[in-house]
Amino acid sequence: DKGSDPWFEDNLTLVTQEVDLELENYLTDLSIMLVDASDDIWATVEFLDEMNFDIINQIKEKTQ
Repeated sequence: DKGSDPWFEDNLTLVTQEVDLELENYLTDLSIMLVDASDDIWATVEFLDEMNFDIINQIKEKTQ
């Protein structure tokens, strides 16, 4: 039964999508909290932008 096999590719893909969504929601909540608590909103936004850019660069390096 493919539905009960945790190693079946479709099940792994579904789990990965769920984890990605949870992580995205967590990072969104964290970003909002950081901006709300910041004394310098623009510095915080710049920091978050740099972090996102670094993540994109890391992904690009891994795929090359």
